[in-house]
Amino acid sequence: MTTQSRHTAVLRRRLTRRHVLRSGAASAAAAALAGAALPARHAWAQAPEKPAEIIVRAWGGVWVESLDRGVSQSFTAATGIPVRHDLTEDN
Repeated sequence: MTTQSRHTAVLRRRLTRRHVLRSGAASAAAAALAGAALPARHAWAQAPEKPAEIIVRAWGGVWVESLDRGVSQSFTAATGIPVRHDLTEDN
């Protein structure tokens, strides 16, 4: 038996499904323990700042009127963020 085939045989013998599952479980447990050790203030991201406005591209005409009445006005009322409709045709 050559050195390379012996090395391959050793790897095949050691790397079983049970070994992979056991290693994965150990890695998950270590990650969970590391996450639990972090202070709570670092665990969550801060909320982003509220934007001054939201710009929505629209086609104009009846489409933008319907969009404004059906979506934009209620969004502004719920969030306080104004919606500006961009009617440029540069595409």
